[in-house]
Amino acid sequence: MEFVDLPSGAPLGLGGMPFEAIELELAEGSPLVLYTDGLIEDRHRDIDSGLEQLRDVLPGRVAQWDLPCDPATRRPSPASAPRHRWGTRYTPNAKIIWTEQPLPRAS
Repeated sequence: MEFVDLPSGAPLGLGGMPFEAIELELAEGSPLVLYTDGLIEDRHRDIDSGLEQLRDVLPGRVAQWDLPCDPATRRPSPASAPRHRWGTRYTPNAKIIWTEQPLPRAS
């Protein structure tokens, strides 16, 4: 598992702000995990400690998370995603997205 060094920018969802795009090459079937800083950092844990904890637990844990499902799609509800427990503390502002779906190839 490796962390990609990304340029910092405006928070996601804040429209009208410039941003720098990057391209990554992933092997087919490789997982891609996107997360907010609320998952890895808080007043009790610095970023480096949070990243190491994520590196230690992520491979065996994300697929086992049992988030409430939207009855229409049987997929985790976006509203439930930030309400998981991480370690022993409740993290209301953390979001994580996990995918192993192949990304579309550029034409």
